[in-house]
Amino acid sequence: MPAFVCSEESQSFAYLLENYLANDRSLKEIELQYEQALLSYKKTQVQNSLSISLSSGTSVLSIDENGADLSLAPSLSLGLPEFQNTKAEVKFPMTVPLKENASPSIQDAGLSLSMDIISSAKKNRALVIKKAEESLRDASQKKEARILAVKKEFLQSLKSIYTLQSNLLTQEDNALTKEVDLSLLKMQGFAESSAKYRLAYLSWQSVLRDYEEAKRSFEKEILDFARKCGTEKFELSIEIPREELVDISEFPKTSFSAIKTSIQNYENNSLAEKAKSPFTLALNAGYGFSLSGKEESRTVKNTLSSGLTFKKDGLSASLGMQNSLEKIENPRFTFSLSYSFLEQALSTIALSEDEVQEKILMQAIENAELTYNSTVQDKQKQKDDLLWQLQKNKGQEALYADLAEDMKTWYDKGIISTSEYKQALTNYAKASTQVRISEIDGIIYNIDIALLFY
Repeated sequence: MPAFVCSEESQSFAYLLENYLANDRSLKEIELQYEQALLSYKKTQVQNSLSISLSSGTSVLSIDENGADLSLAPSLSLGLPEFQNTKAEVKFPMTVPLKENASPSIQDAGLSLSMDIISSAKKNRALVIKKAEESLRDASQKKEARILAVKKEFLQSLKSIYTLQSNLLTQEDNALTKEVDLSLLKMQGFAESSAKYRLAYLSWQSVLRDYEEAKRSFEKEILDFARKCGTEKFELSIEIPREELVDISEFPKTSFSAIKTSIQNYENNSLAEKAKSPFTLALNAGYGFSLSGKEESRTVKNTLSSGLTFKKDGLSASLGMQNSLEKIENPRFTFSLSYSFLEQALSTIALSEDEVQEKILMQAIENAELTYNSTVQDKQKQKDDLLWQLQKNKGQEALYADLAEDMKTWYDKGIISTSEYKQALTNYAKASTQVRISEIDGIIYNIDIALLFY
């Protein structure tokens, strides 16, 4: 497909806007950022779901003058973060002799299990997933907001073209007025060599220079805009879609960007605070198995173990029990207790920090609501001004249209000059251009309102 096309389709508003969007580099970058956010979200889901790990361990082959031994250490681990942060592991280390009159042996095989009875792990996991979902949603909304922003840039470029056209028409009207003035001086009998005529002539030439400069700026703006839209030229008569001005009060207050962000930050902070458990209590249990010796004199050892771990601020305590099934009447108990003054002091400061942080986030919500209220007032006033301006411009357009028709009749009858008739047409064209500018301002206003709620 050629870089520039020129057809009836290429002069439609939708086609030009589509090409303008396609050429926006920032939008392409944001689309890649969305893909990145989607992958990050999937990664978070995987990291916080069931995990299974298989391992062969390190296999060792030992060779000496009596033969060889093969040592294996396979293991299986399982993680269930959504179920009280449960972790289980099975390991089965063993030695297989590759020589005569030797039996396999098993050392420290067993099953270990650990889980949180009371902890913040589950709530923290939920918070991590929630933030990942919010990041993905924000990336999606950022993409939608950029599309609106590019559409706004497109419309602003259109407005710039019509504004330059209006300025060009003004310069043309000035030139026609000066031309009429020269004609009147001739009719009054002033010679071209007279001072008054020469001054009027120089004034007309000055206005013509301004007209040429305005024309060059106008043509350059059209050329630049056409290139961005992938077309060779741009027709000023393009049909611009008309939109009713939206009312900002019809949008949900809680969807206002500043309010939505501040509430989201407050809720996430509250969830993080609720996730903080006043203390943690964890349970662990295990079973161990060992087998050694030859078949006729084999030694078997079975061991059970369990324990509890408690932590609160600077205090840590643990209680454990280990028992051999062969000597079940002789259990072994362990106990430990520690206290950190530093951790206790830091915990007290952290509580104060949390209180201050909550006040900051509450203040942010209040500030966002004040911003919303002032924005609503400003936008409602802007809407009234835009409607008034559009109505005024349409009224002027109608008046100039009627005048242009009358002037044509008078021109056809020879009552007015060509310059006077051209002035009437120029004024009508200028009035029509102002209507287009007002209609574009209305669409830009609607986009600005929508962007306030992303």
